[in-house]
Amino acid sequence: MASATPPDWLILDMDEALVAIEDGPTRAEAVERVLTKYLSAARSAPNVAAEERAWDALFHYLTARPAPRRQWQVGQGAAAGLIDRLRAALPLLQEGEPT
Repeated sequence: MASATPPDWLILDMDEALVAIEDGPTRAEAVERVLTKYLSAARSAPNVAAEERAWDALFHYLTARPAPRRQWQVGQGAAAGLIDRLRAALPLLQEGEPT
């Protein structure tokens, strides 16, 4: 995901899914992190187990209790829903990649 620009529909979908993060710039930062770290890891995973670890790490990131540097938390249902949508979008995102 580092070199490719994600489609607008994916960014909008993530922004909507993370509506629990009320501060706009903080939500934008979370969307960027999901794209650059977690979705990128899932896309480049060499096997199913590695991809599953990426999704598990994303779930933990979204649902972890607020901390001084990250003062928000997404509910488990919202986090699972976002991950389900990202999983469904993954084949669409990989279609455009050179082989």
